[in-house]
Amino acid sequence: MGMQKGRLYVVNTCSGTVTVIDTATNNVVTTIDVGDLPQRVAVNDVTNRVYVTNKASHDVSIIDAVTNMVIATVAVGDGPLNVVVNELTNKIYVANTLSNSVSVIDGVTNMVIATIPVGVNPMGMAVNKVDNRIYVANMYSNNVSVIDGNTDMVIATIPVGSVPSDLDLLFL
Repeated sequence: MGMQKGRLYVVNTCSGTVTVIDTATNNVVTTIDVGDLPQRVAVNDVTNRVYVTNKASHDVSIIDAVTNMVIATVAVGDGPLNVVVNELTNKIYVANTLSNSVSVIDGVTNMVIATIPVGVNPMGMAVNKVDNRIYVANMYSNNVSVIDGNTDMVIATIPVGSVPSDLDLLFL
């Protein structure tokens, strides 16, 4: 689920849709057709764009949150699962679980500008906007890839426990 200015975006995997809910009234605003087997959603609050990964069609649907229309469909790697947005750089990072990579989408052009090899079966992702780092939990290589958001290259690989599936950041 993602939230955009009082709108909740709910991924409906089996129906290939996203339901938009007005959080002030708890009413459904609309339902939007996206790709095959949609998995995750991320919102860019600055640009009013919503990004939905579609695992079976190997792409990302980009929704304009003002019109609730799909404005672009971007082909990425195989089995895109997770997606995160860095609002400061307007880059979107997509974990491609079946091709062991992360696709980087430019939020202005809606085009893939980089494909970054990471560990086996990337799943969970988080963005550190302070230092422009993207962290990727690689489920079957038991590590976390650290991506430099300036160069879109892996700068470190950190061994972790068995089968890491998700992660998040806490600033102290």
